[in-house]
Amino acid sequence: MPNRIIEEVLALVRAKGITIPDPNPMESSKAYCAEKHQRAWMPQHLERGRLAEIDALNGYAARENERLALAAPYNSALTRLIKGRQYRSAG
Repeated sequence: MPNRIIEEVLALVRAKGITIPDPNPMESSKAYCAEKHQRAWMPQHLERGRLAEIDALNGYAARENERLALAAPYNSALTRLIKGRQYRSAG
């Protein structure tokens, strides 16, 4: 699933005409994540009762892709899942 999320973001970047200096952002992202041996910050925020920045990150990618008539089912689903988890944690 992480590859699909990144692919959707890269499709948005291309659609907006943004040039990324990295010739292979997918591989760079994988390499960066592989060398990090810590837990992702989003689950840590949720466990501490803090709001995740999901709307500003994956939510933005989902909304912008939709606005440009591009598919973003993975970013959209991840946004809904995290927001649901936040709601459940708050309740």
